[in-house]
Amino acid sequence: MATSQEEEEWLVAIFQRAGEKKVFHVPKDLILDDFDGKKVPTALKPHKYRAEYAERVYRSVAREISKIRNRKEIIHLRKELVGISLDRKACKIVTKALGHNRPEEFPHSYAYILLKR
Repeated sequence: MATSQEEEEWLVAIFQRAGEKKVFHVPKDLILDDFDGKKVPTALKPHKYRAEYAERVYRSVAREISKIRNRKEIIHLRKELVGISLDRKACKIVTKALGHNRPEEFPHSYAYILLKR
């Protein structure tokens, strides 16, 4: 999920130019920042990027908590995330988008990213 029209166009261009049967290749004229487009950086933190993706998906599908009438559709987080309430249906959508089967995976492993924004 792109955060802007520019980012979406950049991603689409990369995937279109990658070619058939290739997942990802960054052509030299589309390289951004310091990434050289040749190899995956060794310090890549996949969980960080999955958490960012999860946050984008959640924010795009979540309903406003105050407008949810059925209390069973609201998840109230505990421990260090106390005070945060999440839309249960949106959490299920995010969990499936991440490829997990357990519906509680987003609230347990990725909801911390919501605190940082």
